[in-house]
Amino acid sequence: MKRLFTILFIAVLFLNTNAQEQDKRWAISLHAGTAVMQGDGDAGNPGIVGGIGIKYSLANNFGIRIQALGGTMNSKNLGESNIAPYLYTSKTTFYEGNIQALLNIVNFKKAATGRNVAQLYVGFGLGYTLANISYVPSKPISEYTSIQSLNIPISGGLRIYLSPLIDIGLEYSIKGTFTDHLDGFAPSGNSNKSNDYYNIPQAYITFNLGRDKNARCLEWTEQTEKLYEELIKAKQDAQQQIDALKKQNDQLMNIMGKDLQDQMKNNQRKADSAMVAIKESMKNDSDSDGVSNIFDKEPASPTGAIVDGGGRTLDVDKDGVPDFLDKCPTVPGKVSSNGCPLQPTKAQLATLTDGIKNLQFETGKAIIKSTSFPALDNLAQMLVENSSFNFKIEGHTDNVGDPNANMALSLQRADAVKSYLVSKGVDELRIAARGFGDTKPVVSNDTAAGKAKNRRVDMTIE
Repeated sequence: MKRLFTILFIAVLFLNTNAQEQDKRWAISLHAGTAVMQGDGDAGNPGIVGGIGIKYSLANNFGIRIQALGGTMNSKNLGESNIAPYLYTSKTTFYEGNIQALLNIVNFKKAATGRNVAQLYVGFGLGYTLANISYVPSKPISEYTSIQSLNIPISGGLRIYLSPLIDIGLEYSIKGTFTDHLDGFAPSGNSNKSNDYYNIPQAYITFNLGRDKNARCLEWTEQTEKLYEELIKAKQDAQQQIDALKKQNDQLMNIMGKDLQDQMKNNQRKADSAMVAIKESMKNDSDSDGVSNIFDKEPASPTGAIVDGGGRTLDVDKDGVPDFLDKCPTVPGKVSSNGCPLQPTKAQLATLTDGIKNLQFETGKAIIKSTSFPALDNLAQMLVENSSFNFKIEGHTDNVGDPNANMALSLQRADAVKSYLVSKGVDELRIAARGFGDTKPVVSNDTAAGKAKNRRVDMTIE
């Protein structure tokens, strides 16, 4: 574990040297808190924990963090019912390394500036715990002095912005392990046996790395903020150019005298005109989509289009129908149906109903009777002619006989219908076949009529 802390320290030095100048992505954090064992013994005896983390921000709402922690946890054996208790206390000294994906779920903005100042986030990932356990008064025969286990960390926290360089936060993590010995007490007999886990409430301070001290971490920025900052920077650059021209004019006037004043004034007028042109160009938005032409990647967006931060028309479901015209913007559909999936007609539903109604099998077998073929042929033709439809087949039985045999028969019958439709030209990738045996009756199996209704194959268009 000392080697792990050394590697993290060296990595921090490297990242601080090579971090990007804008939109800081790398950060190092120092953590301190308590660790509480949740095992078979007495919880509520917290120990101290501390550690270090390295985070890389992939987007303004998502990052990856590698963390190393170390600390102690305490537990007390309360004994077991019906077994002579052997009372003792245990102290678990542990070291943990984990990697988690951190997702920002809520941003809190400062009203005066519109910038993010606090964030709620959640995290999940994978870790590894190495622990040494000591016992008072003595170690039970069946217990261990050292434990190693993978753990599953789940976290939630609040991050607060202080400056471009520093954030602080509070986090609560639950670490589920794959061992029942982490607390030094594995019950036997009639006691509840389950894997141990531990909780770590902690506070931390984060140092955002980068050469540009005024640049904020990527997770604190949003696309609209960046566009606004680029606009301000462009204005500042233009003002610097104007100031440089004015300074040159002043120098020329001092050196060459009044004879050049007219030329200087002309230069001043040019500078003023350039400034006006720059300001006006920043206001231009030819397609009225809220994105200035300077930053608009699609300057001729359709009227009323919903666009992203770069002015590009959005089509979230990638079905060729832009979101502002799409009646089903999150579900891929057809242009002819305003972006929504096609729905079967009454005639098509009647063909499906006829296929279900006339479907019969040999008794106790998955062999379709020939009397069912005409209705299935019509159903197959309808599916071939409507390639956008997907098809679901579900086999069911009554509760007579072995449940496992019923489950197998129901799947075989569903597969038999699928095979028949595929043989008639339907793409097998469009058909899903499943068997449920006697697990989903539509009526009670107490009567012969009820059992007959439960012996069925359901088919639906999706």
